[in-house]
Amino acid sequence: MLRSRSLRVSDRARIAVRNRQLQIDEGADAMEPADIALRLERWLAGRYDGLIFETEAEPIGYALFCPTDPDLKGADGIYLRQFFIAPEYRRAGNGGAAFRLFLEAVVRGRRVVLEALESNPGGQAFWRSVGLRPYSRAFELLPDAEPTRDSA
Repeated sequence: MLRSRSLRVSDRARIAVRNRQLQIDEGADAMEPADIALRLERWLAGRYDGLIFETEAEPIGYALFCPTDPDLKGADGIYLRQFFIAPEYRRAGNGGAAFRLFLEAVVRGRRVVLEALESNPGGQAFWRSVGLRPYSRAFELLPDAEPTRDSA
């Protein structure tokens, strides 16, 4: 049976390894676990909180979240920064079960906002499967890229 508990700073090394896998899954440049652990420690000392999802035997994933910025995303919501289920526990209903635990423990009827990278179609499909709908698309211009002139 899956359950959740609050993420503690003492969990940071374990979460760092999972976060690195999340970065790989997203197609992003993967940070070193020690750097991830330091970033996580700063986040948890600030606005962020987290949940660990675990079975009787072991942790299988986590969620990292904070209140939304009311100026950007509307008042009284939750920004889900990271949500991860270990690959060996995917496609067995654990992601959906963990998300339901997150909704019950944290969201309690408020709005949830998250980002799913374009390079992570599997993540996008998962979020659609649990009922989320896209509401915007973010764009970026990398520092070494040249902007192009709009032909319109």
